[in-house]
Parts: sequence; structure tokens; C-alpha cells
Amino acid sequence: PNASVIGDVMIADKASVWYNCVLRADLNSIRIGAYSNIQDRAVLLAAKDNPFGLSASLEIGDYVSVGQGALLHGCKIEHDVSIGMGAIVGEGCVIEQGAVVGNGSVVLAGTRIGAGEYWVGNPATKQREVTKDEKEVITNEAETIYNTSLQHREEFLPFGQAYTNLEQARKFIGNLPAAK
Repeated sequence: PNASVIGDVMIADKASVWYNCVLRADLNSIRIGAYSNIQDRAVLLAAKDNPFGLSASLEIGDYVSVGQGALLHGCKIEHDVSIGMGAIVGEGCVIEQGAVVGNGSVVLAGTRIGAGEYWVGNPATKQREVTKDEKEVITNEAETIYNTSLQHREEFLPFGQAYTNLEQARKFIGNLPAAK
């Protein structure tokens, strides 16, 4: 209900953008794939250009979870990726399919994380390969968060719409008594 989505942003069906997120695509585009989720307070920025000769847009594939408070800037995140809470992914980075970036990690600009790699730290470095169980968790987490988004939509949308409709009616009709 209170995310800021600015500029050329396309969000696929079954993707979710959570509370207090900022998706700023005033300089270039942002694309978010199906079942991907951008969790509370995450900030996504598209760049105008970058020094690496790569696309400066921000692309997020399907089944990607971007943790609370993460910052992504002009990078490409392929399918089935988990970006941890508070992680920073710098400009021009490419995170390949099935990779994991741990909580609080800082992926330096221009870094390429290979498919199925697990990276952590500041600066982030490869620690190991993602396990089979962890790969399943990535997909399951994305689906679970999608289902949770449906619950939030059902709980909060009707109240938001009713309030908006009442305010519009007050403008047209005049002074109505306050809702009790």
C-alpha cells in the first residue's frame, strides 16, 4: 500500500513489492519477473549508464527474493536467486541463476556471481556452492511470499478503497459526518 514506484517499471504477474520500498526508474528501466518479491524497505535504482559497458537498467528474473532493506543498483539478477536482508548489489553486477547473496553482503560494482554460488561478506566473496536443499528453499520462499501477498491484498485493499471512496463522496456531497 505504500511503496514508491517511479518511472519505467514493469512488474510481472504474481510478483510483489512490499511496504516502504522504492523502485526508481527515472533514468532507465526496472523489470521484475513472476513470483519475485521485493521485501520491506528495499531500494531498487536503475542507472543512466555504467562504466562496464553493460545495460544500466535493473533486471530481476522469476522467483527472486530481495530481502528487507536491500539495495540494488543498475544490475541483472537472473532467475531463482536470493538476495539477503540489507545486502547491497552494485552497479553493473550480474547475479546468475540459483545464486545466493547473504544478509548484509556488499557485492562490489561490476562483479559477476556464477550460477549456484553462495557469496557473503563485505566485500562479498564466494564461500561455496548452493546446496540442493537451498535451491529448493529459494523457489519455495518466493511462492510462500506470493501467497502471503494475497492475504495482505485481501486484508488491506478493501479498507483502503472504502476510505478513498468515502473521501471522494465527501468532496462531491459536502460535509458528511465522520465515520464511526
